[in-house]
Amino acid sequence: MDKYRILILFGFLSTFFNCTNEDFTRKNINDINDVKISEILINYNVNTERLNNFYKYHATTQYVKRSIKNCHHFSNMLTLIDYENLSIDQQIDYQLLKRRIEVDLEKLQHKFNDIKAVGQWGKAGRFIIETATASQQGTTPIPKEFAQQLEKASQEINLKIKTIANQASPFSLKERQIVMEMIGNQKDALAFLSKQFDEYLPNYYVETSKYKSAYEMQLDSLSAIVSKQFKISEAQYLGKDKLQQQLTSVRHLPYSVDEIYKISEEFFNKSQKETELISEAMGFETDWKQAYEKVKNSYVALGEQPKTVQRLQNEALDFIEDKELVTIPDILKETWSIGMVPGFLQQRAPFFLGGPNLLISYPTLEMNKVDKLQIMRMNNPHFARSVIFHELIPGHFMQYYMEDVKKPYRKSYNFSALWSEGMAFYWELLLYEKGFAKTNEDKLGMLFFQKLRAARVITSINYHTKKWTKEQCISFFKNKVGADDFVAIAEANRAVNSYPIDYLIGGLQFMRLKEELVDTGKMSLKVFNDKLFKENFIPLDLLEFKLKNQNIPKQLRNN
Repeated sequence: MDKYRILILFGFLSTFFNCTNEDFTRKNINDINDVKISEILINYNVNTERLNNFYKYHATTQYVKRSIKNCHHFSNMLTLIDYENLSIDQQIDYQLLKRRIEVDLEKLQHKFNDIKAVGQWGKAGRFIIETATASQQGTTPIPKEFAQQLEKASQEINLKIKTIANQASPFSLKERQIVMEMIGNQKDALAFLSKQFDEYLPNYYVETSKYKSAYEMQLDSLSAIVSKQFKISEAQYLGKDKLQQQLTSVRHLPYSVDEIYKISEEFFNKSQKETELISEAMGFETDWKQAYEKVKNSYVALGEQPKTVQRLQNEALDFIEDKELVTIPDILKETWSIGMVPGFLQQRAPFFLGGPNLLISYPTLEMNKVDKLQIMRMNNPHFARSVIFHELIPGHFMQYYMEDVKKPYRKSYNFSALWSEGMAFYWELLLYEKGFAKTNEDKLGMLFFQKLRAARVITSINYHTKKWTKEQCISFFKNKVGADDFVAIAEANRAVNSYPIDYLIGGLQFMRLKEELVDTGKMSLKVFNDKLFKENFIPLDLLEFKLKNQNIPKQLRNN
């Protein structure tokens, strides 16, 4: 775009995006349809970021109201767009913005209600937030008056603390979270004001420092009471309704929780049956745990895992290119790199982690012998065969690159990990299908992670619907999946603190599309896989319309 067109565009945007709701009249229609929807998505991101940065104290009605107004502004903008005449790419952008606004509005409305419910706990220090916000644009406090306000606020907070000190449970989980955020906001605002005025405004430090310290002590006392009386168990169970909301409103999947559970169970049983067949072929009959023992004990010595990673990634690259499965940019083969997962994080992430680079979970020298051995066993070369390319190429490392070069404005419009984790698991399934597992040991290793993906969903649903305890989840990972204790505990922690359906369901969704479009001869596998990377991080239901070259209904099933 040349300089002249840029000036015209920004002139229009600066006028259009700052108009009031009443300005949305029919005269705007031609103008807005001349602007690329992708540019509106970018502008929504920029506006939201600016508001988040300026109204930086987010546990306030001021921030929430202004953010809601921003959402309505762009929502009204969508009503002016002639949807039926949009291209499929433009329809995707439209749907992305529509969903993003809906998700943001729902979160903001919930937060507004929560703030109102505990408003009394932020009322005493509201003037601090208002003063800090206004000072960003030149408003200067009167030191003596501000000190007097701080002294009065300290007294008010002290009285409130006394009223709740002996109460068993004065706050619900939501209330606790908002009160803690309010406390943090007020402390941040006081620190900001000190940075603004301590050394620059005469008498500010002298007048306010004593009262500031006293008020911060009261906030710390309140924080301690709120934290002490918070029941951690409240944070753990989502419940079936919340799980269903995750499926429909967030992930836009056409399944019920029960259907997801059935899919996961069937996939797990299928992988387990294949595991038993391979175990029998290895001479262990159906004692698949003994077959796993042989595989686990193939671990490499300390310091040797990076060489294993290099070998496995190179084998995957050679296999993918020999089978012509996808186009891999040369720059990725040259620039992938590795690091190590810190020892304390391996209790939560016992396998590899991916993204801008690959992080290896392997024992640190100071770990105890039992943990060392289990981590080495669970990251043996046959198990790692599924995970290296999942994290590197053509997995997350390649995804990161393609997100930056293909429609990068869509990056912030992801609503779940169905695209990223689902696609990475799709590559696990595809390479297994194409014969990347050379030996029975390789097959067992790749099947372990297929079982693990399903087990995460099974345990998570059972836990969040209060059918299983955390201990039962640990037992399932040990006895049914085949994980050693260290990994079983880490995976159970993951299952009870999240809802990890994205790997399995996303991967199966990609496989279904492959079967429908590639296995029927409508396009080659390489063309299909190349297309997966070109639309950026978008919901799979929208990606399916693009792959099939079909127009997207303005009102979809889940929106």
